[in-house]
Amino acid sequence: MRVAFAGLGNMGAPMAARLFAAGHDLAVFDAEPLALARFASGNACRHATGPADLVREAEAVVTMLPTSTIVADLLDAALPALRPGAVVVEMSSGVPAQTRGIAARVEAAGGQLIDAPVSGGVLRARDSSLAIMVGGDKEAVDTVRPLLEALGASIMPTGAVGTAHAMKALNNLVSAGEYWDDTGFTANGVSVSDDELHHGGMIFYRAR
Repeated sequence: MRVAFAGLGNMGAPMAARLFAAGHDLAVFDAEPLALARFASGNACRHATGPADLVREAEAVVTMLPTSTIVADLLDAALPALRPGAVVVEMSSGVPAQTRGIAARVEAAGGQLIDAPVSGGVLRARDSSLAIMVGGDKEAVDTVRPLLEALGASIMPTGAVGTAHAMKALNNLVSAGEYWDDTGFTANGVSVSDDELHHGGMIFYRAR
């Protein structure tokens, strides 16, 4: 599969390397030249000059970036060149409401977006044993399943677009402080409302 990968940080670099090792036709991009140079030194794949160049021929576009705002900025620059029918796999630890907004813009450009954040850290990224939560259209998920299987040992569907990012925020509760009131909760700086917890049929219960 022709794959574009954006974000070559501590998690993104080993994940992109696993996709390359699995035989996918990989193009990569990072806004930080040193990160791109480090990846290039060990992986003879195509190095894109920018977001539009990255996605131009891709059947799947993987994003692994620090924030939803950075994902939105990159994709907004890339969407004019997006291949019709391409699937964007948003693997960052994103904000559910922003993810749904980005998904709507991707759909308007002729593609589809699924959110697929990961749990497991750098060591699991290196050995393809990540746990992957996936929200979005089943057909789109099935299209990119070979990529997900090259990266993770478990793939857990969560419902509609945005629900995987909500699940990831919940997962972070085990390793970070949290604040939860009658409207929702905040963890690691990400706020998720009760409405978002119910979005797509995903319902969570908490002790009163």
